[in-house]
Amino acid sequence: MKYPFGVPVGILLAAGLIWPGLAAAEIPKKEDPAREACLRLVAEGRAAEALPACRESLGRSPSRELRLAAARAELQEGDPETAVRLMEGVLAEGGLSAEEKVLYGRCLLAVGRNEDGEAELREALKARPSAEGWRALLDMRLNLQRTAGAEGDLKEALEAFPSDCGLRASAAALYALLGQDEEAARQAGRYEGLGCPPFEWARRPGMLEKAGLPAFRALLPPGEIAKGLGNLGDGEALFRLQLLEKAMGPEAVDPLVEDFLKRADYALRLREARLLLRQGEKSLPALERILRQGDLVARKILLRQMVPAPDPLRIPLLEWHLEREAAPQNRALTALALGKAYEKAGRRAEAEAVWLSIPEEDPLFPEARELLEGKAAGER
Repeated sequence: MKYPFGVPVGILLAAGLIWPGLAAAEIPKKEDPAREACLRLVAEGRAAEALPACRESLGRSPSRELRLAAARAELQEGDPETAVRLMEGVLAEGGLSAEEKVLYGRCLLAVGRNEDGEAELREALKARPSAEGWRALLDMRLNLQRTAGAEGDLKEALEAFPSDCGLRASAAALYALLGQDEEAARQAGRYEGLGCPPFEWARRPGMLEKAGLPAFRALLPPGEIAKGLGNLGDGEALFRLQLLEKAMGPEAVDPLVEDFLKRADYALRLREARLLLRQGEKSLPALERILRQGDLVARKILLRQMVPAPDPLRIPLLEWHLEREAAPQNRALTALALGKAYEKAGRRAEAEAVWLSIPEEDPLFPEARELLEGKAAGER
């Protein structure tokens, strides 16, 4: 920057012709968009988006505020070891606040320094209790299955922050780990009663397995689990399907069919087909709807899942479909499924006849031959 007559500010300062304060006021500060983006995105909880900006800005101006933000982003979406180094850099400049100790403790736990991490968290909670600190401590107990003294921590945390969703979810999982399933279900119910994001308590370690127990059944209405399934990404859809495997009901049939017909992921469609077939007679209209579709893959997935899970109730549907299925392999699958249904109904002769209708050159004929030979071997 130059003053009048083109003289650079630095020369004027060296000559004592202007005051330093005036020069500082006149020299505009360089903006750092990356720094601003890092701080803003971390504050908004968008750690993955913040990481590139944080890393870029740290190379220019590693201020305390920036290092704290970058450490949080690295912990959540990047490299926990880097997060620890950043926090140690902040610590070297002076002490940490209670909030910063919680972040440091979480970083230490993430790299396996469990004793140090727990110590930092407990110091922070003693100085200034926080929901984040208690969540981190309870989650440590869950991940390491440390049950000794857990109930004391649970009581203190829930008394201090009774409306915190994360604490209620962790409490449910910890009580389940302690073998107190009724109390775990009560805590999960309190979680749902707070209006927290639905079913997130079931993501805690061990809770998906517990979700199938009678104590949790009322917390898993099938229609609510399947609601909006078609709007979810594959990861969230998988979680919802895993819940339905514990609590499937007729209310979920229609949303499942809608998603089955639209979703691209083959593995998820397999899960959906199996769930539909578990509904017996109540699923027959849905199965017919799928078989009427022009989607050859959808029909194939459903028919393939029918073969190992025969149900005599499907015999009329499969007889009808055998007459109209044009795709050779799907027709063979239909014959296999129909034959298995006949067999389960005690109609062995009809089963053998429909299996023999599969052409010998069809890739599925060896499967039909095994079914036929299985009977012959049994007779010998």
